[in-house]
Amino acid sequence: MKNLPPISPGSRSLPGGNSPEEMLRKKKLQELEDISKIETTNSNKTKDDITFTAQLTNKDDPTVVHLYVIEEDNKYRIRFYNALLPKEGFQEIKELKPPRKFFSRLKDEYIHYTDKDINAEILELHRQVSADVKIFSHRRQAAKKIHEWLQILEKKLHLNQEKLSYIVINDRTSFEIPWEILELPNNQYLGASFVTVRWQDISSKYTEDKDIEAVNEEYTNEGNLLPVKRPIFKHESCSGQIVGCINKEFRTANLEESVIKKYGNSYKECQNINDFIEVLNDASAEICLAFISCHGYYEDNIYEMKLVARDDQEEAYEISLNLIYRYKFSSFKKPSIIFMNACHSGRLGKDEWQDSPEYFLTGFATFFLEKGASGVIGTLGAVLDEYAAKFTENFFEKCREYPKLPAAEILKKMREDAVKNYKPTDPESEFIFLITFMYVYYGNPLTVLQLPQI
Repeated sequence: MKNLPPISPGSRSLPGGNSPEEMLRKKKLQELEDISKIETTNSNKTKDDITFTAQLTNKDDPTVVHLYVIEEDNKYRIRFYNALLPKEGFQEIKELKPPRKFFSRLKDEYIHYTDKDINAEILELHRQVSADVKIFSHRRQAAKKIHEWLQILEKKLHLNQEKLSYIVINDRTSFEIPWEILELPNNQYLGASFVTVRWQDISSKYTEDKDIEAVNEEYTNEGNLLPVKRPIFKHESCSGQIVGCINKEFRTANLEESVIKKYGNSYKECQNINDFIEVLNDASAEICLAFISCHGYYEDNIYEMKLVARDDQEEAYEISLNLIYRYKFSSFKKPSIIFMNACHSGRLGKDEWQDSPEYFLTGFATFFLEKGASGVIGTLGAVLDEYAAKFTENFFEKCREYPKLPAAEILKKMREDAVKNYKPTDPESEFIFLITFMYVYYGNPLTVLQLPQI
């Protein structure tokens, strides 16, 4: 979505003798005053409102959008939360019929393919997912309403001479909606038009306990309600070594290794997953990026989800979400980013251990964030080796080209390129387009990855 053009300066006065600059100044002051009047407590909010962290204060950044999605009895509700849109934001969307699970069938269908199958069949499978997303974008009330809210917000920000900074997507449903690829008018897409990051209701260094205490005081007798911990992000930079573990049996292993080995002494190669985990668990390690390229297996029991890689001796090593909880990951005391270039690595599943009637999600992404990682990059489904390797190469190129941009914005730029080169009549182009949007970012949208110079 294109931002509105900046206000042109002029000296012509408006009726009443006020110049455009004076009218703009008064309007901005009035809007800021309106924000400060919004209640800072939840005393008149319902239990459902608390589920959505319905706390607006004059400290909330008006350039940030929080998109909340929750599941209820095979239904889902969406709330668009922004400090400049208190009334619009609290008007929820409630759709009775959930959409088809977009990426889950990639897992189911891939079982039937072997290495001998031609890529065309797998490409067609991804094209079907891409078509599903387009139908969802054009047919669903949620997609239309989100676009409407974004238009209203951009107009208000334009009057304040500001623009939208980023969108935090907190999706707590089993439907796996690929919000980043949500199609907007004029051939625009949510994840290519705005910086988007994903978040879950977890305890991390970005959550502020005092907000939660205020909610608990008001709702001490509300059963098993677990209030959401709204993240508060700050600018930070990740500097230090690159630590990598690459599955040696991939046909593209040499390509990914050549990309990372350019960093020479700043790159530490791990021969297997065990070594990789031990480095992350070392409190003395200074890591800017932990990169792992391997197989990823998604299971119905999310705690059995695992990452698997073979070393030079063809010996397989693996780590499951269940077993990884044994480690403290002390290196995350300093800002660092995890890049899991593995099938399904960014997918989340229902957290059966969560003591709550609500639908809470967990996965490798939430685990690393809870341990202190600043950001996590993963995929929403299965990807072919050659495309995954090409994504790695493009990611490092973009980081070198834009060294001061946050990692989340780097992904946005990669999606912009995918949209620019997208041709529906070209299956290869369409597949690259979809694959690029399947990589999502969890965590702090303001974290910059400072790669070592080469």
